[in-house]
Amino acid sequence: MAPMDSAKWMENPEDLTNILQFLYSPKSYTGQGGDFDKTVFSEAAAYMAKEFLLKAGGPKTANCIADKWKACKKLHEHFLKIKHGVYIGALGWMHTDKGGFNIMDDTLDVWDNFIKAHLHFKNFAMCRWAHFQVINEIVPSHACGHYVFNAGATQARDVSGVS
Repeated sequence: MAPMDSAKWMENPEDLTNILQFLYSPKSYTGQGGDFDKTVFSEAAAYMAKEFLLKAGGPKTANCIADKWKACKKLHEHFLKIKHGVYIGALGWMHTDKGGFNIMDDTLDVWDNFIKAHLHFKNFAMCRWAHFQVINEIVPSHACGHYVFNAGATQARDVSGVS
């Protein structure tokens, strides 16, 4: 028996959009930290197999979808750090919805060095991450800033600088 092809996400970017829309719909299934149980990933795999034609690679299995979700959550964490100025602020770059990091010819060398250490941003030099907002809706937010109130504590705690 020939080995099954792995799922290919880049050949059909709509697959990721469809998966995220499916995961957004059963939002009540999410657990702590935006995690889903195996049932949701199995339902997502069945949904993809039934509703969408496979264009390249192997099928989007429950395990494949779970792995992609973990990768998306990790990328989301990196983009949140950008929004809070952890990565790019020191270099003078900002990520925008219109032009990504807006890398120009005069900053290309610095960008190339940055990408060596932060490969996850490579595809966003000149474009935005289209899925940030939907993942932001699914994943619970973490409060940050000065004196965030915690109902379990007797007084407010200073969490500035904590991510």
